[in-house]
Amino acid sequence: MRLLIILFIFICSCNNSNKLKPSDTLFKEEDKNWEKLYAIELERALFHEDDIAFYFFWPYYLRERYLNRNKKTPLPKEGGYQH
Repeated sequence: MRLLIILFIFICSCNNSNKLKPSDTLFKEEDKNWEKLYAIELERALFHEDDIAFYFFWPYYLRERYLNRNKKTPLPKEGGYQH
């Protein structure tokens, strides 16, 4: 009898009526702020004293920080710097 009740609970509790479609999980690369994501991971690694994770994410964070900084600064006009 216990086995029947456990089996019934297991079968009824794992019901998912919402079916996902690929259009529900669209990902836009430009909406993702990788620098912020890596900064969060670095904070978590420091909090949990996880040196391996910190050293893993550090180069990625530096790369994204460099790319974001270069995106925001205007490029000089042709012919060198303007005075």
